[in-house]
Amino acid sequence: LHSACVRGTDFASNTSYGTTCAEFSVAEKVVNGGGSLYDKKGKKEWTFGSDIYMNMDGALLGHITIVNHPLKISCNLDTISGLAISGGTAMFTASGTCNDGVTRTGDFIIIDNGEPGINDRIGVIWTAAGVPVLPNIDLTVIGGGNFQVNAPSFTFTASDSLYYNGPTDAAPLYGTGPISFTWDPSTGNVTGGYYNEVVPPTTGTTYYNVVTAGTVIGSVVNLTFLRSLPGPYGPFTFTGTLVGGVLTGQLDGPYYFTATGTVTP
Repeated sequence: LHSACVRGTDFASNTSYGTTCAEFSVAEKVVNGGGSLYDKKGKKEWTFGSDIYMNMDGALLGHITIVNHPLKISCNLDTISGLAISGGTAMFTASGTCNDGVTRTGDFIIIDNGEPGINDRIGVIWTAAGVPVLPNIDLTVIGGGNFQVNAPSFTFTASDSLYYNGPTDAAPLYGTGPISFTWDPSTGNVTGGYYNEVVPPTTGTTYYNVVTAGTVIGSVVNLTFLRSLPGPYGPFTFTGTLVGGVLTGQLDGPYYFTATGTVTP
């Protein structure tokens, strides 16, 4: 989850008191962009536009818009289900209402063959109970446009963290340091990272801890560390939450831990 916070300032430099914040989920899988298909004479037959994503809670949101130019039928399909992404290929089902009053459902295949999009392809099989369906499209290279299909990994990076020698932030400060880890939201699995801990906070020994495993499911974070320097130690674990750019929770001990950073991309 990310938090977007806003404060306002007028021409007289008066700034609003406090902030207005909203939380939103990082997208796990994305299908966006669009393209057109042309007949043999170069006339535009179809136009597609897509803005579909699955957030980290598994919810499918967005729509795909379609225009069949010869039939003058346009559709906004805003119920998305079954989104599956493998490499640059996305498969999903989309349903919605067209300007002729007919509700239609299409099973879509969209293939992103890289940039600039000249080899991207689209295929659609239409179904509509009791009413004529739009022509099916055999998997076809788009004549213009660019589809983007993504199932990216995400990295949390904080330049500073705080490690308290007790169960809350009222305990004495034990150490500080940067923390980073990367996860694949399609599985939740953490692929690695580090926590560079300095004890005491301003002077003393630097401990280098490698994030060897873990999961991030929604806002729930579980990490496994192995200490490599100044000597081997572990594994030890972290259990906490990641909301916006704030990571909080418990290390083995238990010791309270906080980190403020960013989630990218």
